[in-house]
Amino acid sequence: MNAVYAFIEAGKTTHPVALLCRLLKVARSSFYGWMAGEQARAARRREFLRAAESGDRRPPPARPDHCPR
Repeated sequence: MNAVYAFIEAGKTTHPVALLCRLLKVARSSFYGWMAGEQARAARRREFLRAAESGDRRPPPARPDHCPR
């Protein structure tokens, strides 16, 4: 499914997202959810790399959606 979302991401500069989602039979909310997840993963990756470059050996902070209850 990531390939479909990546295709929509690439095509949204020339075609409306709603049209691409309809043609590919994907819910727009799923596409935007994927986008939000991609941005969050990129932010965590940047934080991890920044810590690694500075020599900080502490693990990155826990993801909020995986905190113990």
